[in-house]
Amino acid sequence: MAKKERISTLFKQLETLVDTLDGDVEIEEAVALYEQGSKLLKDIEKKLDAARDKITVLSADDITEEQDGE
Repeated sequence: MAKKERISTLFKQLETLVDTLDGDVEIEEAVALYEQGSKLLKDIEKKLDAARDKITVLSADDITEEQDGE
């Protein structure tokens, strides 16, 4: 993923690939589309993992601040 893309854009691209695969495509095109979809899925997973990690850190910071305030 060369440029940063919004996760919604990645999901739309993945949905488009799946819709194409659901149609009548040659095996070579299906394999290429599957490969593109796999890459998109990995990019989506990376973004979700990064978001989850950030939320975990922020939540831990909030808990620490609450405990320090007591």
